[in-house]
Amino acid sequence: MKIYTRTGDAGETALFGGGRVSKDHHRVAAYGMIDELNATVGVAVGQVADAGIASQLRMVQHDLFALGAILATLPREDGTGSVARIAPKAKRSC
Repeated sequence: MKIYTRTGDAGETALFGGGRVSKDHHRVAAYGMIDELNATVGVAVGQVADAGIASQLRMVQHDLFALGAILATLPREDGTGSVARIAPKAKRSC
């Protein structure tokens, strides 16, 4: 079954929040790579025998999912972004 959104393609994709960007925009490439990395980490979770490592990998997956969501969301009008909220958490994790 095919699904038609009737928004047209024109080489663009929608961001969460209503904006549209070119499919070759760096934002789209970045969240695509994050998604692929998250899938790879998921494969590792399924293969690792150590429950502690699996738990840490699931936390990494959670953070990658959040980062992908941030990248797929239209920036705010006031110029503040979600990256400012996740950066301190990422710094603590390193």
